[in-house]
Amino acid sequence: MILSNIHFYKTFLFNLFLVLKNPASKLKKWIFLIVMPLSATNVYSGEMPIDVSKLEHECIAITQNFSTLEDKNLDLTISEIQKEENNSRFQKNSNIAEALNLGYSKSAYWLRFELQNSSEASTQRILEISYSRLAHIHFYKPNADGIYESILTGNAFSFYSRPYPNRFFVFPIEMPAHSNQVYYLRIESPTNLLVPAKLWEAKAYQIHVRNDYLAQAWYFGMATAMVLFNLLLFLSLWDFVYLLYISFVTSAALTLASQNGLAKEFLWQNSIFWSEIDSMVGYCISLLTLLLFMRQMLNTWKIIPRIDMLIKIQIGLLLISPIGLFISFGKFIKPIILLCLITIIMVISTSVLCAIKRQRSAYYFVVAFLMLCIGGIMMIMRSFNLIASNEISTNGLQFGSALEMLLLGLALADRFNNIRKEKEKAQKEALEAQNLLLENLKSQERLLKERVEERTIALSKSNSALIAANVELEEKRIQLEQLAVTDRLTGLYNRFMLDHVLETELYRCEYHASQFALVLLDIDHFKLVNDNYGHPVGDQVLIEFARLLTKFVRYSDITGRWGGEEFLIVCRNTEIITAKNLIESLRARISEHNFPVVGNKTSSFGITEYKKGDSIMQMMSRVDKALYRAKRAGRNRIECEI
Repeated sequence: MILSNIHFYKTFLFNLFLVLKNPASKLKKWIFLIVMPLSATNVYSGEMPIDVSKLEHECIAITQNFSTLEDKNLDLTISEIQKEENNSRFQKNSNIAEALNLGYSKSAYWLRFELQNSSEASTQRILEISYSRLAHIHFYKPNADGIYESILTGNAFSFYSRPYPNRFFVFPIEMPAHSNQVYYLRIESPTNLLVPAKLWEAKAYQIHVRNDYLAQAWYFGMATAMVLFNLLLFLSLWDFVYLLYISFVTSAALTLASQNGLAKEFLWQNSIFWSEIDSMVGYCISLLTLLLFMRQMLNTWKIIPRIDMLIKIQIGLLLISPIGLFISFGKFIKPIILLCLITIIMVISTSVLCAIKRQRSAYYFVVAFLMLCIGGIMMIMRSFNLIASNEISTNGLQFGSALEMLLLGLALADRFNNIRKEKEKAQKEALEAQNLLLENLKSQERLLKERVEERTIALSKSNSALIAANVELEEKRIQLEQLAVTDRLTGLYNRFMLDHVLETELYRCEYHASQFALVLLDIDHFKLVNDNYGHPVGDQVLIEFARLLTKFVRYSDITGRWGGEEFLIVCRNTEIITAKNLIESLRARISEHNFPVVGNKTSSFGITEYKKGDSIMQMMSRVDKALYRAKRAGRNRIECEI
């Protein structure tokens, strides 16, 4: 039965009134004033009650107001806890950290705290236990009759057992006016007994929850983007390292979702046994894929073969460690945490060694995974109560993982650059080998000439003639190929080549879900140039116009002469809105340019984009309509046809 301070205060004031009313003895007054407050003191006077009506902040950490009692036999009930012999066993929490860390224990722990409402109205507050891995949480609160009501929830129960739908454990508290109430929490879990308890104002907590889930969405959105991006790279390059990176990012994201309670909320709400082991299994798989990715990325079997053997052993241990969690989570949890810590240290030391040996990818790898490993070490140290529990240590792995994704993006870009340089180097070496072979052949020819002079001279002349003919033939072939795809006047692609480009883009869009825009442009009143200045001047205008197109279009765009004064631009991987913005800039530059002899000239543009099932004829028909609509509308403008 709860003892409320209100009852003591009322009794104290009533007796004070009676004593003061009878002035017969001043001694009685002094004895009363000394003794009565002592008798009216709350039986839990070791605890400082928190006045919920006078909170200085929107939320406060209340762990320093906890008193704890260890229940080693797991047999104490709420009625027994309130008895005097058990009440005296509670010990005041002297730790001022935001979280009460009781470590790993098979015992249950009772936590007691007292709240006070000194205002004239009832007050609603929110109690948040922001650690999602606690298996059993019993929350006891008194009702209007002083009888305790209990709420049983935890990670070992269905998500729907929680009184407030949240990834953490949240309990609404209603405090009547002018009241003192004592609350109890019973915590039991095979995982680390970490209790980060905060008391929130109701509206402030709603804002906090919104911001919290927004931050989680930001992180997992970034992880999803990195997975999809590297999946596209893997499908394009078929490089196994990208598949390993995808596996690592995916497993790490799911592990963090399990650690943070999001997996329990959205993926396996009714799971009991799996909810207990999911995060540790996830850590083992994440570190396993991390080691595999590191070996592939840093080529450890070549650079540090002895340490690579240790890495293989560590991979094997991580592969079998989840079996122990399925057998007995309580027995294997600490050894597996130690195994994870050793793996993190191994990742950092291996990266540093490879960086010392000037392995280029190791530089990025060290910085990227150092952030991740620091976050992981912080979480493990928090589990062993070596550092304080706060926002940084709680979400350290998530912060490190986000930085790791960004830094590995630079590493992948550098990987592309290295592949390109290695290809150029291989081509250069092949050319040098070819030149060396040619020199050897010439040397052999000279030796043969010395032995059989007359025959060698004749053969040399024949070879020279043949080489000259081959060179001439090759030059002719190159010229013919160039003429076949190039407009002779402007140097741009001709219509034949443009048809080939359009066929290629249509195929790419149909089978690779790509997009491109088509631009047809025409020099306004070009016929007047030929009529007034002659065809040589008109040719110079066309040449200068082609130069402007080549200069101001993007490197990825393909430009050609369609015929006469008409030109065609293929904007690859571009939608019609983006193409219109690009072409508007081109149109302005052309209209401002001073052409030789004729001065300023303008152009009209028609734009369309690829639609599912389009043919070249259909797209050209639409873009031609757009061009002529631009001419009819006054020229020097852009029209689109969808």
